[in-house]
Amino acid sequence: MTLLTTRWRERLLAVACVTALLLAVSLVSAPRSEASICTKFKFGANCRITFGGEKGDGDGGGGGGPSRPLCNLGKPDYTGVDCDNDAGGTWSNERQCYVLPSEPQPDPSDPEWRPTGTFYDCLGTTEDGETFPKDGFWAQQPPESPIGGNLQEDLETAVGVDFLAMYPGMAPAPIPPNTSWDGFRMSTIGTWVWMWPREPLGGVFEPPRAEEPGRGYYVEAKVKKLEWDMGDGKGLVSCTGLSEPYQPYMKDRTPACGYKYTQPGSYTVKVKTTWTVDYRDETGEHSIDLELPHRSVIVRIGENQVVNR
Repeated sequence: MTLLTTRWRERLLAVACVTALLLAVSLVSAPRSEASICTKFKFGANCRITFGGEKGDGDGGGGGGPSRPLCNLGKPDYTGVDCDNDAGGTWSNERQCYVLPSEPQPDPSDPEWRPTGTFYDCLGTTEDGETFPKDGFWAQQPPESPIGGNLQEDLETAVGVDFLAMYPGMAPAPIPPNTSWDGFRMSTIGTWVWMWPREPLGGVFEPPRAEEPGRGYYVEAKVKKLEWDMGDGKGLVSCTGLSEPYQPYMKDRTPACGYKYTQPGSYTVKVKTTWTVDYRDETGEHSIDLELPHRSVIVRIGENQVVNR
């Protein structure tokens, strides 16, 4: 009995040693990932990234194997399909069809009617792109789609920067909403109001970039423009680039981004920030614009008055 136990231990030890040796060799021979994107996502060597979609090899893991397309026909090959169809709607990997709410919705006389939820049409597709109708279905919540919902978060994680709305820099100094302090400077009609972006806490002026040279994946983001609604009903002022903040010695200059009011008053200025993000992932080259909710301030404009002595 002791002899058999000893031999099994020897065999197990030998197998363990060989396994460890093979594992060490495979780790040494695996291509080392230099990807800052992969590092930020905490993926290992050979990582492949599909922004806004499922990562990994389909087993719920985080990146060792190949990534399947965002929208696909499921097992075993996960053949990619278009994520959007003009007639069918948005693709659902779970339902394996393009999904849109049915129009009109079934009424109570329909045997399939339900008191809650929505009835959806379901349009399937072949690998060749031929579409065909499938049975519709009721659902309490819209089916999940692989597009939309987390793309911005993925891109922000990749470059390590939150895409935030810029704060409005202005001269004269603007009045923050809901403030009672009146010590803000007033400008006059016909003179330049200077405008420039002020970066939020955690934001950046320089375009952040992350890339994976070995595979060509990258993410690059920058503030594309700021749109200023000056509050006087005369449209928008759109400014690109990083205009300079006002300094007293600039009083005789023309601002790169500026505006002249024609009537006195207190104006609510709304500023909308647009980021543009260029990136390449497993699905190819992409570019998107992210329009963020506006920020608001109040600027006071007075009249020039001549005082007779």
